[in-house]
Amino acid sequence: MSKEPSDTRGEAGFGVRLGTHRVRALHEITARLDMEEHGMRGEARVDATELIGVPADYRSEARLEAGNKNLTAGWVTSAIPDGTEVAIDVRNSVMLNEHVIGQLLTAGIDHNEVAWSMAMWFGANPVVPGLKPFRETIAVAMPVAGLELSDEIDLDPVRITADRELIEIMAKPLNPSSEKEAFLAAGVWAVMRIEALLLWVADDAAIPVLEAAIDRLALEMQFSLASSPDGTVLPWARAVVFTDPRVVRTTLAHGHRSGRTWMRSIDNPPVREPASARRVHLPAEPTDPTWIDAVRAWRRAVREPDGLASVGAIFEAVEFYASATKLPDALTPAELEQVRAAMSGLEVPDGVRKRLSEVLAMTNQPPLLERLVAALEADAVPYSQSEIDALWRLRKLRNKALHGAKRGKAEKNDLEIAYAFVNRMLVFRAWHSSGAVEST
Repeated sequence: MSKEPSDTRGEAGFGVRLGTHRVRALHEITARLDMEEHGMRGEARVDATELIGVPADYRSEARLEAGNKNLTAGWVTSAIPDGTEVAIDVRNSVMLNEHVIGQLLTAGIDHNEVAWSMAMWFGANPVVPGLKPFRETIAVAMPVAGLELSDEIDLDPVRITADRELIEIMAKPLNPSSEKEAFLAAGVWAVMRIEALLLWVADDAAIPVLEAAIDRLALEMQFSLASSPDGTVLPWARAVVFTDPRVVRTTLAHGHRSGRTWMRSIDNPPVREPASARRVHLPAEPTDPTWIDAVRAWRRAVREPDGLASVGAIFEAVEFYASATKLPDALTPAELEQVRAAMSGLEVPDGVRKRLSEVLAMTNQPPLLERLVAALEADAVPYSQSEIDALWRLRKLRNKALHGAKRGKAEKNDLEIAYAFVNRMLVFRAWHSSGAVEST
């Protein structure tokens, strides 16, 4: 099995927790303040052999520890093999570096609000003594691509408009720039007004509502039944099948009373890496087409900005990965017949009897967790119970939402663990399928 080892060497001394796995440090670890990055930083050296075949993963949160004491928590920024050792650098200011401001134009905003907003944007929970919230109506607009508009569409509380004059009024406090001109040239915008104390609060509340409104619009446009739910016969043009209105993930927020305004891109700009960034070269691609389907689902999960939608794609990848796993039947054919015979003698309504039969038919269909663990073992994938737990916390969150409970928010580190874990499954499946494991 490739679970967390029971060996606890280093627990009383210095260690590095890489994701869910702790590795013994070879020397004393000292965490210090990094004046350049305004955060804590620490380095550790570990035995390279202790990183082999264990779930020591660099993507999710890391910790430098002295016994049970946490010296600093953060993220691994580099791990450099050096002979029989690996030098690992951990910093807790990574969020400030990894959130790249692709576009931020501001006007009339107090510098304390800018500082607070950027910290929130980067995932921190800041305390800014000089922050002075001011409640007012804030208009938030996002450009809409792939849509021509002759009349405004009211999707309360969102308005889809081609009113450039309105957008120009909102953007007027901002200095001229190519980004501003591109926003104004969009031609169609989704706009809503919201009462809020700060621009970031208004942005954060408005973005999912604006995106959902455009998704609703696409749903309405691509409705293909001959008649509407009220019985009205509808016209049809084949081209509507290919309509794809979508928001451009840039916001323009403007306070009506204060005049404070910003225009910002929500996502990081794309990062270009050289091809040498491949950390592992897979010998071959598995012949099973479900592997490709799983990779594509994993890619959707990593790209998806909405946490809950990302979890759905994660488990699509997991389902594809585990789909071919075969486990022994829980009941033999003879035992199934015995159970059916016993059920036939029960005095229950026909509906209950049918439901019992359906459940019995699923007896030899093992649950996903069992199939996943069997697949991990078959592919010799290093994993920990903590990673399984993180994955199933996300599944529970998704299932609650699917069954009508309040929509929850996925923990960022659980998502990072899941992205890394599913990536690892697929790499090991490809490696194992090629016969490389047996040949090494």
